[in-house]
Amino acid sequence: MKHEYPSLSIVVNNYNYEQYLEEALESVFSQLYNQDEVIVVDDGSSDNSLAVLEGYQLEGKLTLIAQQNQGQMAAVVTGINAPRAKS
Repeated sequence: MKHEYPSLSIVVNNYNYEQYLEEALESVFSQLYNQDEVIVVDDGSSDNSLAVLEGYQLEGKLTLIAQQNQGQMAAVVTGINAPRAKS
């Protein structure tokens, strides 16, 4: 059985960037193909970022990983460990 993998994984880390999320994500989506994936790690945002990201997740546009705040590097590592694209 052949498994379908995304060809490209884009990892975005976020912490309280609600005001920039829509513009940034729409820019990413405009540059990808259908088989590519976007993974966003929210690192415990205290603004409305999570609600914005959940909306995109419900539309099937991204995979959301929400974690308690652990710092930018921890969010990046979480994101790097999550992609499904074949290397």
